[in-house]
Amino acid sequence: MKSYGDEYFDNPNQRIIDDSVYMFIETLNSVEGNDIYIDDIPCKAYITNTISPNSETKEERTISVLVEQPIKTGDYIEGYDDGIYLVTTDIDNHISHKEAKIRKCNHLLKWMYKGNLYSMQSITINQTKYTLGISTIVAGITEGDSRYVITLPYNPKTNNIKVGQRFIFNANAWKVTQTDFVSEVGLLSILLGQDSINTEIDDVDNEIANRWQIKHNYNTTCESSLSITKGSNYNLIYNFTDNNQAIDNNLITVENSSNLISVIKSNDGKITISGVDIGTGSFKVKLNLTDEVREFIVNFEVVSNVVADKIDYKITTSNGYVYRVKEGSTLVAIRYINGNIDNSLVIDYQLDLVGQDLLNKQNISIIKKSDSSFIIRNVNINALKTFKLTIIDKTTGDKILDNQIITLKGM
Repeated sequence: MKSYGDEYFDNPNQRIIDDSVYMFIETLNSVEGNDIYIDDIPCKAYITNTISPNSETKEERTISVLVEQPIKTGDYIEGYDDGIYLVTTDIDNHISHKEAKIRKCNHLLKWMYKGNLYSMQSITINQTKYTLGISTIVAGITEGDSRYVITLPYNPKTNNIKVGQRFIFNANAWKVTQTDFVSEVGLLSILLGQDSINTEIDDVDNEIANRWQIKHNYNTTCESSLSITKGSNYNLIYNFTDNNQAIDNNLITVENSSNLISVIKSNDGKITISGVDIGTGSFKVKLNLTDEVREFIVNFEVVSNVVADKIDYKITTSNGYVYRVKEGSTLVAIRYINGNIDNSLVIDYQLDLVGQDLLNKQNISIIKKSDSSFIIRNVNINALKTFKLTIIDKTTGDKILDNQIITLKGM
């Protein structure tokens, strides 16, 4: 039976003469060798207690593997004992092997990010275990007397941990005051200051901070440019919703430093721009959300002469554009003139040849509901079929919806 490393000696062209390599392979094949996993990849290793008298912890070890083994700072080592170890130093390359320091993880860290739960083994150290601690201010966050430092691999899973991220462990809440992934490439070190537990959103029993925090689903759009006549007003068109509910008006702010316009935000959220003097410029609409700030730059032009009205359209559908048999949707068109809804809109529709044939054969129905809306319905088409629908403004001839594909299919 082959021993680990026999591949070095099967082929004379691959023979390694250096005695140190041979001796290391012999060590791996002896009782001193350990069958381990490096980030789930099986391999042989030689692991010893750290001999340095200055070692910070008895849980530090030295690992040695063959030079071709893929080991790097931030890797997890499993299988040596009942614990999980983390590679905490750079890899030393020797002629016979690679070598690095590893430390035993002592805590499963859990955190929430954008509504998703993450967890990873970590090295967690109480920096103030035997001291009174010193309160300081780091990155605008005041640390409590108790502080922890946590070491993790730095990877796509942990790079979402930023200053302000909260954790729960040791029967307390903690907040990140500093992150460092530069000092040791491959590792993320985070400094935590004590925070307050919020029982409304924190799962204390399972040590998950912000577990029941509302998961946001933002939809934020704002027009980016407008033209306004001097002495007139313009209502800015925007749509800010969270889970299809209007966002609190108090979270919307407007920053304007131009003297060419005046901007007024009413209590109901309407933003009115008044043209004061001729010229161009911009202002900023800011949305101060729970976990981020979204900014929209709106460019404007104030003109002296009467300019053509700015006309915009919006189409809404109650059931999309895919209809099964006996299903349909109500399509509603809205016309805005200079940001204000124009209720005089009258619409008409056009079909391609396929759609017109389906309508003539009464396979589909299109019923006018009002001047600006109609109901389209799949009457009896079971096979997959598509046609194109165009909606136009009868007054201006503008295409509100151009060649929208409508899909019909069976049950």
